[in-house]
Amino acid sequence: LVRRTVRMTRDEGTAFAALGDLIDAADVKREGMVATSFDVALSKFHRSHSNDSAYEHLVDLATALEATLTGGEKETEGLTLRLRTRAAALLATDDDPATALFDDVGQLYGLRSQLVHGGQIKQKELRKSIGRISTVPSEATEHRFGVALGHAVDRMRDLVRRSILARLCLAAEPDALWPFNGDTAVDAILADDAQRRAWRARWHERLAALGVEYAGGPPRSAVDFLSQEDR
Repeated sequence: LVRRTVRMTRDEGTAFAALGDLIDAADVKREGMVATSFDVALSKFHRSHSNDSAYEHLVDLATALEATLTGGEKETEGLTLRLRTRAAALLATDDDPATALFDDVGQLYGLRSQLVHGGQIKQKELRKSIGRISTVPSEATEHRFGVALGHAVDRMRDLVRRSILARLCLAAEPDALWPFNGDTAVDAILADDAQRRAWRARWHERLAALGVEYAGGPPRSAVDFLSQEDR
């Protein structure tokens, strides 16, 4: 019910190859592992493009966000707060401020928790939660709930996409700031203004070096399936 049309040019091949190399180079410890958080995140992200229900996509994408930003950590206390603060700290841009990211992750992850744990959700309550997400048009929430839900999934998918890119770039050598293996005091680091800015700058700089700097920001707004096609 929601789409974003992208017109490709002949220049994207290099960008795809660069991102593919970045994924292949990720130093993820797999020996003796049944699954890794990074592989789970990629799998759930890809599955969110299938024809499953929007509710299944929300659960998959919330799991992918958790696997990307907290994967491998044994500490489970305050998980939602950590996800919200890390997403806000790492993904914030001029077009997508930290406050919007913090609030949206809270709303979307809260929906995921209710769905996973079998909580009953009344349609009125769900409309209110979806309506609080920054990228969901108010008219869709009021009159076309399926479209509003599609916008919510689209928002979560974009947050996961950018989180995966940030994680890959911060773990890339040389001088990895947040390696996939080992313990990094992520929250303590992101609590410091200078280090938070340095981490954000690092992953955007890595994307720029690959020629895909635009991938680090939010995409143009999604539209519903009946909207006029942009020219």
